Amino acid sequence: MDVFHPLHEASEGDVRAAVHRRLGEGADAWAALAVALREPTLEGEVQAAGTALVQALVAGGTLLVAGNGGSAAIASHVAAEFIGKCIHDREPLPAVNLAESLSSVTAVGNDYGFDQIFRRGVAALGRRGDVLLAMSTSGTSPNVLQALLLARERGLLTVALTGAKGRACAARRTTCSSYRPRTPRASRRCTCCGPTLGAKRSTCSRIPSRHTESQVCAARLWDV
Repeated sequence: MDVFHPLHEASEGDVRAAVHRRLGEGADAWAALAVALREPTLEGEVQAAGTALVQALVAGGTLLVAGNGGSAAIASHVAAEFIGKCIHDREPLPAVNLAESLSSVTAVGNDYGFDQIFRRGVAALGRRGDVLLAMSTSGTSPNVLQALLLARERGLLTVALTGAKGRACAARRTTCSSYRPRTPRASRRCTCCGPTLGAKRSTCSRIPSRHTESQVCAARLWDV
């Protein structure tokens, strides 16, 4: 398949200028993200989500994580932080990436439709008191919305990390939404926020009395 891009016919100088410009835009985007992560509303929502997640895990609950594409990769990272560790050694914590099993995802997608792949996972594994962390950079992914709907019906705490158009996703979550105007930047915020929740629980058994759990959660995020 032939794919044309204007840079294919550009001069070496133009290519270098384009690369320089894109690198600058990327650096500016990270700088803007560092500022955006300090938004009081988002900070409060991340703290609330972290506190609720700790309470759910202490009560014997499980974290379920769902997302498509890059968000599925972030979901694997998040689950690994709980099963392994993020900062301090501690007992492993139950966490499942609903996109992890290629066999399950393709089987459900083939038999029931792609919009059901996470819903079926919630139906099979989710219990009242568990937590569903749903990530969608668009905020409109049908399979993520379906999972959130069922999770709410079954009494799970629902946490959504979304992009600028994520109102539909946010409307189906219990707490914590994240808004950014472009997919790559929304993905970066999911990358920051998701593991932060893992860091919070990783340290909760070792938090000095002078610190609250939510302060530890926030410190991990805002130091990115």
